[in-house]
Amino acid sequence: MTTTTLWRVELDRPLALLEPSVVELVTDGKELRVPYCQTVLQSLLWWRGQWIPILRTTGHSPTLLVMRALNRPDCPYIALAMAKAPQRCTVTDQAFAPALALDAADAQSPWHHCALSAVDIESRIVPIIDPALCLNEAFLEGLVTA
Repeated sequence: MTTTTLWRVELDRPLALLEPSVVELVTDGKELRVPYCQTVLQSLLWWRGQWIPILRTTGHSPTLLVMRALNRPDCPYIALAMAKAPQRCTVTDQAFAPALALDAADAQSPWHHCALSAVDIESRIVPIIDPALCLNEAFLEGLVTA
């Protein structure tokens, strides 16, 4: 039996990230507000000598998780604003769900459009998201209207 390390993120519902996607937790970064953008992408974070977009689905939060967006040479990093720090967890290969089970609330969640897979964490099917897909225009529109 093999194990995999994931990062569990609590937003409006739980999400998970594969460990290689998580780069750094920033608690006091310099931000720049960008008007006339998607409401969930209205600010940038100054991080390691570059400005990266901040995906903000909740109110203002100083806790930002910098994620690696593989396969996005135009935007290799994105920050995710969250109310509390993510939790590192280890799961076995048996915890991976063959399909993303959707209950009534989850079926409406735009996060499922970013899901690579799913995993059972504490008896709840949690989508494992791909940060590169968080910059997809349809996903961003779904967040705004959700």
